[in-house]
This record gives sequence, C-alpha cells and structure tokens, in this order.
Amino acid sequence: MGILSKIFGTGGYENDPIPQLVSVLPAAAVLKIQAGQLPVLQSDKLILKRGEICHFIDVSASITDRRHYQSRRRGSSVHMARGWTIHTGSTTSVPVTTSEVTQGIFYITNRRIVFVAKKHGFSQNLTALTAVTPYTNGMDLQFGNKTHRIVLPDGGIAKTVIDLLI
Repeated sequence: MGILSKIFGTGGYENDPIPQLVSVLPAAAVLKIQAGQLPVLQSDKLILKRGEICHFIDVSASITDRRHYQSRRRGSSVHMARGWTIHTGSTTSVPVTTSEVTQGIFYITNRRIVFVAKKHGFSQNLTALTAVTPYTNGMDLQFGNKTHRIVLPDGGIAKTVIDLLI
C-alpha cells in the first residue's frame, strides 16, 4: 500500500494531486544499495559539513496537512426598512483539513536527512530520527513529535539506506 493510499484512502496516483516522480538516482547507486553497500554521491546543492558523506539523492514531494476553520451560517435575514435588517440563526466554525504538496530534493547523508524545497523544507540529524514508516512510494519520518510525509519514486531504496546507516 502506497503512502498516498494510506493518507487519502485512494487506490493510487490517478486520483491524487501528486505528479509522477522520475528518479534521478543513478542505477549503479541503486544496485550498490541493494547489495548492502552505501554509495558515495556528489551533491552540487547540499552543503556538506566536515566529514559528511552523501549516500542518497532523489526527487521527492512533501505532503503537509493544513487545518483551518470555515464559518457556516444557518438562519435567515429579513430586511425591515432601509438600513434595518433582522438576522436570526447561528454561526458555527467547522475545521477543514487540506493537504499541500511541495516538490523538492531528498538527501540522506551519514549524519542528516534533508529535504530541500521552497516551502516546508527540513534538515534533521539521523540521531534525532524516532521512527520510519516505509511505503512503496515514500515514507513517514518521525523526529520527536514532528512527522514528515515524503513521497519518493521508490521508498524502499531510501529505507534501505537509512537501515544501513543506523
């Protein structure tokens, strides 16, 4: 079951707002990861710290749930005279949750997990990683009380890299 099926309760990509993601991870790196070895990849955008090595780079998307309230009014209004209207009824606030999708680049180094995007990007140390829930097309990463939903072309490869590092 994919991450989008779990979140939205749909059968796949055809009903989801997520675009198809095409992997940029080299095939040689995928084979090395599947063999249980960590590849060393060159990153032109991610600034690595001293002694840090990049092992995974791929396109991704982050799904962020946003909660806001909408006002719902029930009742009626009667216009009595010019400038004078009588209102009856009530107003309630209804919570509405929407999912926002942000595309970016996902990196895994020997020290950090980084999602680089214009919005909702993050950089977290591997030691702060609390839980990983893998899916066929992504994963949920939990750091303390914050959970990040990441969609990847192949979530299993990224999970294998994290397993090899921990």
